[in-house]
Amino acid sequence: MRKIMMILALCAAPSLAGAQSVTVTGENGASYQSTRDCTRAAGSANRTKSGTLTGAAGESVSREKLRVRAGNTAQTTVTGTGPNGETKTRQRLITVTN
Repeated sequence: MRKIMMILALCAAPSLAGAQSVTVTGENGASYQSTRDCTRAAGSANRTKSGTLTGAAGESVSREKLRVRAGNTAQTTVTGTGPNGETKTRQRLITVTN
């Protein structure tokens, strides 16, 4: 229960510029590692968030989300990799017009 509360607290923490990383290991040896990084420049922001879940037997799955914002557009790319190495990618582009 304590580990779940720690994960919830980290998820609720405000997003700060710069890299952050956390690893949580379960009683059975499984672990979850999450990292996020945000860079900002004049008129744009890039945010990368990735996570890898490794089971007790060594199998793993991962997910990476890249969000790029510039001007009036935001593009999000999500890539997931399954335990057998299969990869699936989704993209979304949002443009705001007045």
